[in-house]
Amino acid sequence: MKGFVEEVEMFVAGLVLDPASNAPIVILKHAESDVCLPIWIGLAEATAIASALKKVEAVRPMTHDLLKTVFGELGAGIRYILVNDIHDSTFFARIVCEQGSHTIEIDARPSDAIALAVRTDVPIYVEQHVLDQAGVPLDE
Repeated sequence: MKGFVEEVEMFVAGLVLDPASNAPIVILKHAESDVCLPIWIGLAEATAIASALKKVEAVRPMTHDLLKTVFGELGAGIRYILVNDIHDSTFFARIVCEQGSHTIEIDARPSDAIALAVRTDVPIYVEQHVLDQAGVPLDE
């Protein structure tokens, strides 16, 4: 990781349903502590994440599988996913990839970025200020 912003590596700990709204939530967890970051997502993205975690292969490529293939065919390797901001309870993410000597950052919904990360086995990082704003600061 490069830059001046503190970033925390996390992984997908699981998917749950919000009992109040029945909306899916992806849970990101810090590997070295009990800190978890819940992110409310859509049903389609939850299904995409769950199928990748369970290594279920569709007969035809789903959207995130297609995106993984497109990156590969264009010679762009996904390096990591970064949940980089939060505004009014809406999270923002970046897909960071390299094509040759160029680093490219692509704006994405965290749910789509995470679905891609679990398919490509790349790290997921969250900026510390996002954890702070979400009320789950990392106690070190």
